[in-house]
Amino acid sequence: MDHIFSKKKLIQISLLLLLASCNPFGKNTIDDRDSGGNFDSTPPSLGGGALSLSVEKIYPINGATWLSYISAGVSGTTLFDRVDAACAGTETGDINSCFHGGDKLKVVVSQLSSCSGLTLTDSESVFIWSCFVDSGQVVFKSTGYQDGKGLSDLIDFTGLNWKSMSVTLNQNGSLKGQSTSQRWWSTTSNPIVNLPSSTGSLQTITGFASGTILVLSSDMVSKGYNIDQDSIAIVVKSGNKINLEAGLGNNCNYSNGENAGANTVALICAGSQKHIWIEGEYNDPTHYSDPIFSLFSVKFSTFHKVTVNQGPSGNILYAVDSNYNRYTRIKAQNMSGNYSIFYYVNSSYNYLYDFVVSKVLATSYSSFIEFDSNSGRNILTKATFSQHTRSTVYVASNNNIITDIVNIAGERFLITGSKNTVSHMSSYAMGTMGLIIDSINGPTPTMNTVNQIFSGYNYYPVIFNETAQTLASQMSVYTDAFWSLGYYMSVNTDSKFTNALIMSDSSHPNNCYVNGGSNQGLIDGTCMNNGLSDALKITYPVGVTSSPIYGAVSGIDSANSSSQSSGVVSATLITDFINFSNRYRNWVDVSGSLGPCDGTKTCNITDIRFKISDTIFRNTSGDGQNQNTAFVANSSCPAGVHGNKAITDQSDTPRTFLINALEIIEDGIGNDNSLCESSEACIYSPNFGAYQGHGDYKSNGTCSFQNGAVSNVIMYAYPLNGI
Repeated sequence: MDHIFSKKKLIQISLLLLLASCNPFGKNTIDDRDSGGNFDSTPPSLGGGALSLSVEKIYPINGATWLSYISAGVSGTTLFDRVDAACAGTETGDINSCFHGGDKLKVVVSQLSSCSGLTLTDSESVFIWSCFVDSGQVVFKSTGYQDGKGLSDLIDFTGLNWKSMSVTLNQNGSLKGQSTSQRWWSTTSNPIVNLPSSTGSLQTITGFASGTILVLSSDMVSKGYNIDQDSIAIVVKSGNKINLEAGLGNNCNYSNGENAGANTVALICAGSQKHIWIEGEYNDPTHYSDPIFSLFSVKFSTFHKVTVNQGPSGNILYAVDSNYNRYTRIKAQNMSGNYSIFYYVNSSYNYLYDFVVSKVLATSYSSFIEFDSNSGRNILTKATFSQHTRSTVYVASNNNIITDIVNIAGERFLITGSKNTVSHMSSYAMGTMGLIIDSINGPTPTMNTVNQIFSGYNYYPVIFNETAQTLASQMSVYTDAFWSLGYYMSVNTDSKFTNALIMSDSSHPNNCYVNGGSNQGLIDGTCMNNGLSDALKITYPVGVTSSPIYGAVSGIDSANSSSQSSGVVSATLITDFINFSNRYRNWVDVSGSLGPCDGTKTCNITDIRFKISDTIFRNTSGDGQNQNTAFVANSSCPAGVHGNKAITDQSDTPRTFLINALEIIEDGIGNDNSLCESSEACIYSPNFGAYQGHGDYKSNGTCSFQNGAVSNVIMYAYPLNGI
């Protein structure tokens, strides 16, 4: 009878089995896996050990639909903790006075209280999901978009519906939870309908239900669209495009954005609209139009993942009186005309993020991006410009922020406005000029702040001409020939150089050319401090020190369709100037002097990241001359990024920020102006200029930040630095 269980024993065993099957933190049984040992697409129940997750709207009332915008009001500190109040479209003030609410999602994991080791992904890999601990529980929030992703990736173009999606939670690589597959938006409130054809005639977009998404899943030759209603989206499926028809008559009045009284040719024209979303590829193959996008008084709208592979004879974008808009992940190449490519007229508080712009086919007196004298308080961050014979960026207005800029084989970055802040810029093979602050026969540019500048192989790397009260921090110039100048200053008054000042050694006769003005900041010839300056001068031997950058790339760049195994290509055969395996690459003339790749020149893809062997500009940002201490997770941050290694800019509302760090964009923390200020998450800058390393910074951990003028920063660093 020993092998026979008693009734009491059987009850105990049954209870134990029941408890095991209900344990939400136990292991999954074999029934939760498919034949390959993987978890089923349907999330396991709590009894299977995986957490059951759900996706919710952060703003369920006024942010429930895709084309809904939230008014920032006076409460909260981020875009994720505001009162759920609708944007009226009349708000003013901060760049985020109203913000897009339709893509603000959250996943609450109430069973967990720490983000350690947790990652959340969605089934289409569209969103960046950032982890927070709110009121003692884990909450993931959609804080931005993965590279190359946008609204088009959420749409079923065949079924004219929203894709059914799910999220998966992992902890240290192991499944922790899943949600059921559902549509996160509804065609009831956001109908998805085919874009009306404009092949036969101009189409006026009006009369659609508010929130309608107009989609195109084939190529179209168009006579243009006039958007005449709010809360509408035009989305072209990835791989398809709209081409403007050649030879059209005028179809847009750029003075009001309407068709009546048309005085220009545009592919998309809009006037006095709000809450618009534009996405996809839009071209002008015959370079016929003036602008591709003509905007008048368009506000609180989004241009996202827009590509132009064949540009117009005029502007790609001509924006007049158009404020509070977001232009994100924009690519453009092969422009033809003599006008600024993205031209902002009397347009302020706009946000420009992740631009790649290259190649003007004709001699041009334009800029890639121009803020006219009445277009202030805009933010331009993370941009790569190349292949231009005039200004890459022209800032004629005041109080703008420009950061993380890469200029390759182009021309000058020009500032004629005042109280602008520029940080983290690299210019290489720019023909004649790198960074220039100049009056250009207008008002004197006053109180501009520039920080973390690397200017290499440019005849005039840095010019301050007829300026006043410029604050210049962490300046570096690379020259390898005696004919090249370093710092050129003329009629420059009360400027201050501070922190590091790197240049070739004293045997170089043209390190500093200083002429006229008073308290220029540096002394002619010797570059010693003058007036207000307290910079530390660091020199290297000209003509002896090898180039700090990697340089010409051999073989094929896997992302560039024009690259060849030899590395060297005739300019006449190159059609791809915007797609590279990293943003620090572009085509450079190698048949003569380094510069733009045009005409019949012979060109090679050049990588301007620093060599791992360089000790002048790489890993010296702390004091400009010695190698920085190592970044070690959970240890004290390198001294070069302590809280007192900061400056205060000279804008109307001064900002104190770290000189050797940039704010992380789209992480749900801070104000996304890209300057590393208190209580933000940032990436450490060990180098001079824009390139600060590469790799997955999140995998590298964080260091212990030392508070000072800037405090309470979460500091990351790239795991790799140099090639």
